[in-house]
Parts: sequence; C-alpha cells; structure tokens
Amino acid sequence: MTRALPAACLLALGWLPACDSGGDADPGADAAVGPATDGGGPVGADAGPGGDDAAPPLSLRVVSGDLTYVEGQHIYSVQVDGRLRQRITQDAALWSDHAVGPDPRYVAAVRHRDGDGDGNDDADGPGEVWIIDVRDRLSWPISPEGCDAGIGGVGWRDEVRVAFAMSCDGLPSVIYLGSRDDRSRDLAGLLPVTTHEEPVRDVFPAVATPLMTYVVDAQACSAGGTCITKPQIWVADADIGLRCRLTDGDSRFTDTGTITGPDRRLGDHEPAFNGDLSSVVFSRNVGGKGRGPDGHRDLFRVGVDRRALFGGQETCGQGGTLVNLSEDLFEDSYPSPAGPVTGDERYPRGPAGRAPVGAVLYTGQPVVDGAVIGSAVYLVDPSGTRRALTPEGGDASHGSWIVTDYLLDGER
Repeated sequence: MTRALPAACLLALGWLPACDSGGDADPGADAAVGPATDGGGPVGADAGPGGDDAAPPLSLRVVSGDLTYVEGQHIYSVQVDGRLRQRITQDAALWSDHAVGPDPRYVAAVRHRDGDGDGNDDADGPGEVWIIDVRDRLSWPISPEGCDAGIGGVGWRDEVRVAFAMSCDGLPSVIYLGSRDDRSRDLAGLLPVTTHEEPVRDVFPAVATPLMTYVVDAQACSAGGTCITKPQIWVADADIGLRCRLTDGDSRFTDTGTITGPDRRLGDHEPAFNGDLSSVVFSRNVGGKGRGPDGHRDLFRVGVDRRALFGGQETCGQGGTLVNLSEDLFEDSYPSPAGPVTGDERYPRGPAGRAPVGAVLYTGQPVVDGAVIGSAVYLVDPSGTRRALTPEGGDASHGSWIVTDYLLDGER
C-alpha cells in the first residue's frame, strides 16, 4: 500500500527536481565481461544463503551498476532493475558501510572483527576501513590496528581521500581523512577534521565537495539528572572549518524502554545528502511503534540552509521542511511468517548519482518481539511506491547509490 503526496508537498520536499549527477552515463560501459547474473525481479532472488551465487568476476575494470549493498559476507553491485549483479568482494567478511569511489575502480568499506574474544568476527565488533581494488582484485586496510574505525559510515572526499569516524585508546571518536594508497596504518598519516568534545560518527561526505554530514553523540539530561545519548545531525565544510547543527532529535522522546539492545542512543542517525545538497535524509527514533535492538526508527528528510552554514550560524535546518517519510509515503509494515509486522527503516540514501529521479534507497527490517527477523534493501519513489530490490526476509542491508560527484553551486 502506498501513500502519494500532493504535488505541492513533493516540490517542498525537493522530490521533483532531477538530482541525478551521473545517471546519463552507461553504468556498464567500463565493466569487463566477467561472470554475472542478469535476471529481472528482486536482486538475488535466485541466491542461496548469503547471496553467494554471484561469483567474483574474473576481470573487472570498475564497479558497474547503479547501487551496491551487503548480503551475507560480500558486497554486490547491481543495476536498479536487478540486472548485471556483480560480487565485488573477493574475501568473505563481515562488511557493513561502504562506498564506491569517484574512480569506481576502488571501494572503501568497513570490515568488522572479533569483539568478544571468541575468535570469531562479530557484526558489532570493532571496524577496520579497507580499500578494495576491483581491477587488480586486491584489498588492504588503511585504518590503524587496534582502533575502532568506520563507526557508522565511510565515504570518499575525492578520488584519493577517504573519510571515516574512528576511536583509538578509548578516546571519543573523531572524523579523519586518510589516503586510499597509505598502507602504513599509521595514525600520524591521518588528518582529523572534527573538533567536537562529544564522539562523532555516521559520516557522509559529499564527494567532490568539502561538505559532509555526520552525527554528534550529544547528551540530554532530565531535571532529575538522568542522562541519555541524544544523537544530533551536523553539516560541515571541512575546508574552511564551518559547521552547524542540522537536527536535535526529538527532545520530547526519551523512552529507552523501546530499546532491546545494549546501546542506549535515542535521536537521529545515518544522514545522507541528496544530489544537489539541498536536503539530508536520515533515520530517527520514534515512539508508539514497538521495540527493537535500537528502538524503532523511521525515515526522515530535512532541508539544509547552506547560507546559514556559510554565514557561521549555529543551526542550519530549513524551517518547515522536516518530514517523516515513513508515515507520509508508505505503510510502515513488512512481511513475516506470521503476517505483516512493523519494521525499522535504516541506512537511507537520498536521490543522487545513478538513482532514478527522486528515489530514496533504504534498508527495511521487520521486527517481531523486539528482535529483527530479516533485512532487505528497498526503493521508494515520489509517489510512495515501494519496491524490494533484494529478497524480503533475507539479510541484505547498507544499500548505497554509486555517486561520482555532488552539485555544490551558489556563493560560499
């Protein structure tokens, strides 16, 4: 079931203008002729456990397709119609956040290691940032050993530099820039680009521009002295050091009883720019929709006032533009063995790069008795039509458009 917004609302949300900064190119024009699946329907519909039916290509010059996602222990690329599905990782691992570079020969990806000392890698274990070279079929880490890197996100600043949040020696996490070619894993070779006292995470750089959006883990305390972590979304210009707060979560919502997991964070998460940098999509904790490992999360969108950012103002959210997309565009329900259930919306990606005009990509997770029972990558268009790009009830997540550049115009 869908819910279509009126045209005036679509204009206000920035749905109707084209945001495609690279979709005119043939996405497969530079791909070699290695093996690939080439069927219609949901991506991976013929896959076995983990989606490993797509073997790594024998030869690949660049990552092809329109988007990428994680399924099982590999990262895949695919066209939005489900064709030309390619496995782009050689090594099976617990991959999560990732981004194809402006030179699509390279992918930056977060790989998780053993977090509980049992000798097995854990999805919630410490992260390492790796570079994957699809042409030479090589991969290497660039984050220092012993640090927790790629906390909530990783992305490209330009063809060489990668941005990620990292914590070392128990200190609050900071966003760093590192070179894809620096294999020394030396902390001294990384450039810190944030100076918040609080930990930062979930960084999303707008490639080919100095802008980035990210999360600051602020604290919110009640009159009685009870405090919780209240993540906020910020926007910054890394070249000139300006930054502004875009959102402050829902200050009225402090019910940590909605969280069944160990991490008590209630606020805004996982921001991503749209193609012309006029807005940011993100996931937000909301009440009244059940419990889950991270509470319940809906998709939201808010406009960015870039004049406020460049004018040095403290906040830069455009008034009247905050919208709950989960409520306004589609029914917040997902299939399960017991019938439709409420689910979480996470890892949103606004229309950019090779995305269809106005299309939002996200991961939907049905939740039963406070536990996630599946995960699939979905596309929702401006009319509210939602389509699963991977099998519902599977384990695909972290869908991301392939974007070579964003559009930053106007005065700075």
